[in-house]
This record gives sequence, C-alpha cells and structure tokens, in this order.
Amino acid sequence: MTSNRFDLLRLVFASTVFVFHAVALSAYAPGGSLERVLGELAGLAVEGFFIVSGALVFGSFERSRSLGLYTEKRARRIYPAYALVVVIPARNSMLRASATSATASTSRISRSSRRC
Repeated sequence: MTSNRFDLLRLVFASTVFVFHAVALSAYAPGGSLERVLGELAGLAVEGFFIVSGALVFGSFERSRSLGLYTEKRARRIYPAYALVVVIPARNSMLRASATSATASTSRISRSSRRC
C-alpha cells in the first residue's frame, strides 16, 4: 500500500464527519448552533472526501494496464471489507432469526400440547 499526499486530507474529512456524528448522537444541545455548524461542515467534508477519493480511484484506473486488471485490483481491495461489514453480519442475523423462530415454534407447540 502506497502513501500519498491526500491521506491527511481524507483523515481530516473523515474526522469531521465523525465529530458531527458524535455530537448529534450524544444529543448534546440537539438542533443547537453547534450541531447545525458541524452538520454543514460534515456535509462539505463528505463531498470533499468523495471528490478526493474519486480522483484517487481514477488515478488508479489510469495506471492500470487494462480494465480487467483494474477491476480485479478493486475487487480484491473492496470485497474482503464488504464481506466483513455486510455479508457476515447479515448471515449471522439470519441464523439468529431462524434460531429464534425455531425456539418460538417449539414453545408454541409445547404450550398447545399442554392444553389438550
């Protein structure tokens, strides 16, 4: 992984959004001037982050020898994190839901058999 001069800028943008969410979720003066100002700054930070990231992704595309190699490189970079953040928790939620459903069904069956 190579470092570039945009790392600090992206860190500042991401930190701005983090601070806004921390203040908004803490309900410290909800709707107050601090939250409004941070909200405006966070909106600009999101736009700046995507502009910088888009430029970096485009630069990566330009340096690739082909669209196929670029796509492969992006997939190897994105899909492990995607699986960790989306696929695995979704699978765990479905397993937990089916276990809860099975327990509820067993409970209903045992209650109905006691009534007979």
